[in-house]
Amino acid sequence: MVARSSNNIERLYEGINKIILLMQDFTEIKNLAFIIKSCRLKPYNVLHCKTNRASYKKIPTYEMQEWWIDEFRCSLKIKKNKDINIIYNDLTFDASYSKCTDLYYGLSLVNTIKISKLVYLILGKDEDFNKNCFIISLLGIDNYFRTFLLFDEEWYKISTLYIGIRGITNIVNNLNIINYKEFLYDKKSNMPCVNKKVWLSSLPVRKEFIKVVENKCGVDVSILEF
Repeated sequence: MVARSSNNIERLYEGINKIILLMQDFTEIKNLAFIIKSCRLKPYNVLHCKTNRASYKKIPTYEMQEWWIDEFRCSLKIKKNKDINIIYNDLTFDASYSKCTDLYYGLSLVNTIKISKLVYLILGKDEDFNKNCFIISLLGIDNYFRTFLLFDEEWYKISTLYIGIRGITNIVNNLNIINYKEFLYDKKSNMPCVNKKVWLSSLPVRKEFIKVVENKCGVDVSILEF
């Protein structure tokens, strides 16, 4: 269970903006700053402060922050060779330090779609049970990601890092899309299914897109047509 928090995430990012830009310059990943903010990633050194009260003010703006953590206990680690490594369910981090800063965390999938402008779909089949394997990642009108996994006929909120850095980059590089686009599946994302298809679409989706997905995957995504 992800705990709620009243912390102002915008204030946090304002306070560590120079650090975020430093990491972007270091990695030479053009949109890393957007990725960090849209996934609500926070530096380990900020979260690990027991009081967590404006702890970002104690971090020098020239100090590299190689370990970033989201609200689902997933880590993004930036290596000295500039590679990025994602650790899912990182047990080396005390989850009690990480508080949810998403004001809309309690919204259902349907209501989350209504406050979003882009949707990234990953569709496939579960290898063991031959059931649909389905991830919906939504970029809100507030530029924060909210990602859902369909498992055993139930929707669960998950870390956006599960779609992989390439998947997030696909979205960030196409923020102004007005229709839809298909992508190759990122093998580095952590989705255990086969025959995967990937699309990005603006919201609300067009009827043409709904038909394309249904024809290729046999999945009804009319829920996205609000």
